[in-house]
Amino acid sequence: MKVIYKGRGQGKTNDMIKLASENKGYILCSTFQQAQYIYDLSKDMGLSIHFPITYSEMPLTKGQRIDSILIDNAEDFIETAVGKKVSAISITDEEG
Repeated sequence: MKVIYKGRGQGKTNDMIKLASENKGYILCSTFQQAQYIYDLSKDMGLSIHFPITYSEMPLTKGQRIDSILIDNAEDFIETAVGKKVSAISITDEEG
């Protein structure tokens, strides 16, 4: 798993779009408006991606043909899933 850690407005979504284009993954984001923004941005970047998936489309089912998910602004997703502000998370580095 790759972790993109940058400040707001520093290019995280651009990086996610590049990764999604490279590995044909789906970007998970908060709203339809954000999904549309990401999709339009990918076109402006000259990259082809699947239309992003929103939180309201969760959970993903086993029957869906999705091999890779890229979570944009993971802190928002975690807080939405938990229903509370999250003060810390840990991530296991499975490559190291």
